Amino acid sequence: MKEPPLTAELLLATIAWDAAAAGSSDAAAAGSSDAACPPVESSDLLTAPDIRSVLKDTRKQVLAGVTIAFSGVEPSPAPAQQAQAQAHQTVTSPAADSATPAGTAAVDEGLDPNDALPVHPLWALARCYGAVCERGVTEATTHVVACYGGTKKVLWALQHGRHVVTPAWLECSCALWRCADEFKFPVV
Repeated sequence: MKEPPLTAELLLATIAWDAAAAGSSDAAAAGSSDAACPPVESSDLLTAPDIRSVLKDTRKQVLAGVTIAFSGVEPSPAPAQQAQAQAHQTVTSPAADSATPAGTAAVDEGLDPNDALPVHPLWALARCYGAVCERGVTEATTHVVACYGGTKKVLWALQHGRHVVTPAWLECSCALWRCADEFKFPVV
C-alpha cells in the first residue's frame, strides 16, 4: 500500500506528537511537568537572539569555503552595460584631478568592485548562502557552475581537479541547507 504524501500539516503533527511523547517520559522521570518545561522569564525573551540574524548566519555557513566561477550561466553584459561598468571604473577625486580606479576604493571599503554590473540570480543565491563568486577562475576557485562543458573555465577546472557542476547543484545545496554531493550533478 502506497503511503500518503507527507504534507506540512502531517509533518508538524508528527513532530508535535514526538515532542509530546518525549516530554511525557521526561516529566514522568522527573516527577512533574515543570521539570520537563521550566517557566520562561520575560527577561529571557528580551535577550534571545533575533531569528532573522540566526537564520542569516546559518544560511551563510551553507556554502562557506566555496568559491564559484560561473560558465555559460551568466549572460555576457550587453554593450550598454559594459559602457556603464567602464564609467564606474574611474572616479575623479575631489582632492586631486587624477583618476582613481573605482575597484581600489571599493576594495578599501570592503565592497565588491564588480557589483556595478547586474547580478545573475544564481550569483545572488550563491552569495546569500555564503559562497564567494568570481567572474573568472583562479587558484581559489573550488567549483565551476556550468550549463554545458567545453568552455575555457570548465576545461581549466577539469585540469586543476575542481568540481564542475550544473546550476541544479547550487539550487539543491541551498534547498538542503548543506553542500550537496557534487558527483550527482555532472556537466555532460
